[in-house]
Amino acid sequence: MRKKTQLAAVPLTVILIVIGGISNVDTENAQSVTNIKVNEYDGICVIKDGFVHVAWGDTDHLVFLSVMSNCLDEEKVLALAEATKIL
Repeated sequence: MRKKTQLAAVPLTVILIVIGGISNVDTENAQSVTNIKVNEYDGICVIKDGFVHVAWGDTDHLVFLSVMSNCLDEEKVLALAEATKIL
């Protein structure tokens, strides 16, 4: 008999903020804060309290994007950020 595979929910938050919006990236007492590039855009990767938070500004489209998860590791969150496209 085959064993059933259960799919677990992966909490993931993706936020898009248009020009004039307000965003906050909490870096206070973070375990890690790193300047990064997401595609060709400057960004930041923050690891704090079990969350990985990647945020960057898309200057071509004048938006701020943010990808966060408390279940995925830094590499996976960065890969999801890289895969996020504005159409």
